[in-house]
Amino acid sequence: AVQFTRQPQGIAQALKKIGALAEGSKLAAGDREEVAHMLFGDGVGYSALFATHPPLQRRILRLDPSFRQDELAAIARAWTHPLQASGAQRESEHASIAGFVAEGSAPLAADADGAGLPGADAELHVSPSAVVEQVGDPGSDDRAAARVLHRSIPLALRELAWQPSQVIPLLYAMVLHDEADLRARQSAAIASRHDAGLSATAEAIARQLAELHPMQYLPLAALAFPALRRRPVAQLEAFSATLAVLIAADSRVSLAEYCLATLVRVQVMDALRPAKAASIGRARLPGVEDELLDVLAILARHGHTDDGAARRAYFAGREQVLPHSTRAYTPPADWVSALDRALPRLDLLAPAGKELVVAALTCAISDDGAVTVAEAELLRTVCAALHCPLPPLLQEPA
Repeated sequence: AVQFTRQPQGIAQALKKIGALAEGSKLAAGDREEVAHMLFGDGVGYSALFATHPPLQRRILRLDPSFRQDELAAIARAWTHPLQASGAQRESEHASIAGFVAEGSAPLAADADGAGLPGADAELHVSPSAVVEQVGDPGSDDRAAARVLHRSIPLALRELAWQPSQVIPLLYAMVLHDEADLRARQSAAIASRHDAGLSATAEAIARQLAELHPMQYLPLAALAFPALRRRPVAQLEAFSATLAVLIAADSRVSLAEYCLATLVRVQVMDALRPAKAASIGRARLPGVEDELLDVLAILARHGHTDDGAARRAYFAGREQVLPHSTRAYTPPADWVSALDRALPRLDLLAPAGKELVVAALTCAISDDGAVTVAEAELLRTVCAALHCPLPPLLQEPA
C-alpha cells in the first residue's frame, strides 16, 4: 500500500486504528477467508501460525519507528464514542470513510474561499533543489497545502467538477473571455458544436468562476479530469477540438489558456493511450538541446519584465543543465508552437535528464529571487507534460 500510495504516515495511522480497535477489523461474512489476504487487519481471527501478514506492531514500526504502544490506548479512548462529522470536518484526513471523527476532534475552519493563498501578484520564493525533491514525492506539508487549496474552492464548483454531465461546460467556462463580443462568438461556437443549452450552462458557470483566485483554476480543472475521462472517446475528441477553437477565438493564447489545454491533453487525452503515455524515455540531453533551450528562453521571457533580466535568467538555466552550450538567448517568436514541439521531445528524456531539466527551468524563472503565481503554474504545466508532477504550492517554508 505504501509503495502505491506513497503515504507511509497515512497507512501507519490506519494500522494504529486497527490495532486499537481490533474487534472492528473482524468480518462476519461466511466467505471471509477468501479476502483475508487483501486485508490490513486480521478479518478472520487466524492464529499467528496462519496469519496472512506480519504482526501488526511490527508493520507499524516499519512505517513509524517512533511508534509507542500507549498510542493504541489513546486511539481506542478517542474512538470509543465517534461523532458524526459535519461541514469541513468531512474533508479532514482524520475523518473516516463513513463520515465520523474521533470524540474531541477540533472542528476545522469553514471553507475560506481563497483565504491563505498567495495574492494574484504575489511572488513565491523557491529553490531548484527543493522543487526537484517535490517531483512525484509530496511531503506532509504539500498534502496539507493541497487540502487547504481544495477546500478553498467553492463547494458548488467542486460538485460541478464531479458530475460527468457538467465537466465539459465547466472547462469551456474557464476559457470564456470577459469582452462581450468575443464571448458571444465563443458561445456561438459552443452552441454550433453542441447545443444552446450547453452554451448557456457554460455562460452561467463562467459567472461563478469570476471570483476564483488564480491558483484555484487549474486545481478545479484537475478535479474535473476524472469525470471527463469517463466520457466516450468521440466526445472527448470533440471536446478537445472545441476547446482549441475557443482558445484561438482572439487569435492569441494566454499562459492560463495554454496551461489548461496542455493539462487536458496530458491528463485526459493521454489516458486514451496509456501504453504510450507510460513509456520511460531513454533520450539524453544533448539530443534535445534545441528544444530544451527553447523552453528555457520561453520561461525566462515570461518570468521577467525586462529583456536584460530574462537574458540573465536564461543563461542561469542553461548553465545548470547544458554548461557547454554557446547558444544565445533567442526566445521563439511563436512560443506556443515552440512549446508544442519541445515538450513531447523532452518527455522522451531518461529520468535523470528530466531531473536536470526541472532544476534548470526553476533556475530560469526564479533567477530574480522570486516566482509569480503565473510562472509557478506554467512550471507545473511543463512538468506535467514531462510526466513529472509537482504539488500545488512551490513556496519554501518561512
